This record gives sequence, C-alpha cells and structure tokens, in this order.
Amino acid sequence: MTTRPRGCGSSAELFIAMTGTLPAGTDKPVDTLIGMKRAKGPARGWLPNQHGAWAMLVLPWLFGLAHTVGAGRFRIEQGVLFAFWLVGYFAFFAAGLWLKSRFKPRYVPALATYGAGAAALGLVLLVLTPSWWPWVFVFAPICSFALWLSWRRHERDVVSGLATIVATCLIPVVMGGWSQVPVAVALVCFGYFFGTVAYVKTVIRERGKPGWVAFSVAWHAACAVAVAWVPEPLPRWWLVAFFVAVAVRALLVPLLGPMRGRKVDVKLVGIWEIVTSAVLVAVMLPALLG
Repeated sequence: MTTRPRGCGSSAELFIAMTGTLPAGTDKPVDTLIGMKRAKGPARGWLPNQHGAWAMLVLPWLFGLAHTVGAGRFRIEQGVLFAFWLVGYFAFFAAGLWLKSRFKPRYVPALATYGAGAAALGLVLLVLTPSWWPWVFVFAPICSFALWLSWRRHERDVVSGLATIVATCLIPVVMGGWSQVPVAVALVCFGYFFGTVAYVKTVIRERGKPGWVAFSVAWHAACAVAVAWVPEPLPRWWLVAFFVAVAVRALLVPLLGPMRGRKVDVKLVGIWEIVTSAVLVAVMLPALLG
C-alpha cells in the first residue's frame, strides 16, 4: 500500500507541474506523491499527471488564437499546431519518465506512440507552413535541455521550470509573428507563469523563507509596472490591476500563513490558481478578439 504524504491531495499535482517542486517535508518521488500505483496510465507514461501544466499548455495558444482570429488571420494550421503541441507534451512527459527511470521499458509504448504522433503532426505543420521551420532550432534545444535535466533527475529545479515556461510562452509568437502584440502576449504569459512558480514556492517547498517571498512580491510588482506599456488592443489597465492583485496575494498568503508557522491548505491554493488563470483569460480574450 502506498502512503501519501500528509497534506498532499490531488491538487498537489498542480504545484508539481507549475513549480517543478515537491511540497516541503517530503522527498518522495512524484510517482509516490500522487499515488501513481492507483492508475496504470500515469504509471506507464500514458496519462500526464501534472494537472497544472494544462494551463501553461492551453493559455498561450488560446491567446495566440484569439489574436489571429481578431486580426482576421486565422488559418487551419493553428488548429493543427494545438494538436501537435498537445501530443508533443504527452511525448515529452513520457520521455521524461523514461529518462528519469534510466530507460525502463514500461514507458516505451507511450513514448513511441506519442513520439510518432507528434512527429507526424510536426511534419504536417512544416509542410503546411514552411515559415515555421526556424522554430525547430528554437524549441529543440529547450526541450533537449529539459529532458537532460530529467535524466539527471533535476526536473524539479527552477531552471527546468523556466525552460518549459519559455517554450510554452513562445507559442503566441509562433502563431502571430514577431509583431508587438504577439510578443506582448508572450511576455504577459511568462510574467504570470513564472510568478506562479515563485509564489507557490513560498507556500510549499520554500515556505517560511523571506527571500523567496520578497522575490515573489517583487516579480509580480515589476510585472504590474511593465504591463502598463503593453500595446493595444491589450487591456493594459486591467492587466495592471490583475498583477497588483496577484502581488498582494504573493505577500499576504505567505505572510499570514507559513511566515507565522501556519500551514497553507494545498487544495485551497490549487483552487485559487485555477480561478486566477480563469481571471486572466477573462481579461485577455475579449480584448484580443476585438
């Protein structure tokens, strides 16, 4: 029977995915932490168990899609891109488990299936949109670096999370080009997701450490200032208000919780992260769609 560490419900997966860390007080493998013995899919690499990764997968693509639709430049390839991105993530997840396990054969079927699917979709994309070929030389090193960290069993390091966040936040630029709006959307996404990494660390793995709290608050405050200069049609003042709100959260939750010796309910913080992502969608989508 697998014993689940105290305080780690299913929403702990959100934080493992977004922060690359485990909750403080446990050095159990991620597999054990989320009870993978109960589900053959995750245990064999078929079903990603990093639920928090879905926001990072979907939001940048969704914002990129909204911008192209609003600008009247939607193309069918952008839908194929999402399918490739999704299957590619499944392949990446299986590859990470395979490398971390030192090539255990139980992960090979999932890796081979998703890898073949991603390769096929990728070739279709490059045939349909030859202008995307240069992006291969951007994403390949990023993904290779992240997988190398998995092989070294350092996938929980901040730099690993940073690499995957950079990759996913580039999607709006892939879809819309290097013009002002797609770049600004990518930066907004990066500011939010990396800020989430810092914030979640202050209430879980690095809880009670003033340096992390200061960094988290400073990051969100800097984002609040930076988004005041985003180009139209992005809702700059709504974005300022959004980042001010998450900056206040980044201060108050650790200050009133871990800094006073109180444990923060992992499930509650997970729910609020979902709500926060939904608020960002509500702020961004109407403006991008025009």
